[in-house]
Amino acid sequence: MPAHRANKWPDARVARLRELLCYGRSAGHLAKKLNDEFNTALTRSAVIGKLHRIGLRTFGASSAAHHPHRHRARPAKIKEIPKMAQPSLGQCGLLELTAQRCHWPIGEPVAGMLYCGEPVAIGCYCEGHHRVGIDRRKATTARLAWRIGHGRR
Repeated sequence: MPAHRANKWPDARVARLRELLCYGRSAGHLAKKLNDEFNTALTRSAVIGKLHRIGLRTFGASSAAHHPHRHRARPAKIKEIPKMAQPSLGQCGLLELTAQRCHWPIGEPVAGMLYCGEPVAIGCYCEGHHRVGIDRRKATTARLAWRIGHGRR
């Protein structure tokens, strides 16, 4: 017997498969219908294989339909940037910075550079600049590196 099976798809069965495909049913449903009509023992995989060989597919034939976690576009995470008045009345120079004023630099680093100067909320930044300046992925990576370096996990 040859390594592969002989073609067991007569023209009448292929024609009926094409007709049933128009109803938008699954490959399993198509196999059941063909088995009932032609007294065969076709599997869902046999129907999918035949459809592939003749260049057709079922309407629901996509990996995304069976695996919703794959090939699904994920919405991009957009970091909300707080609206801050530009220019702010709180802007100040280096000599006017105190522990109670935001140290966020404004503009390019040059002599006479200005800083935000708004009231400090967290650390040395105002609430808005604290949210913009923290990259949680880098903070987590740095914390993990520190813990591994100190023998902790």
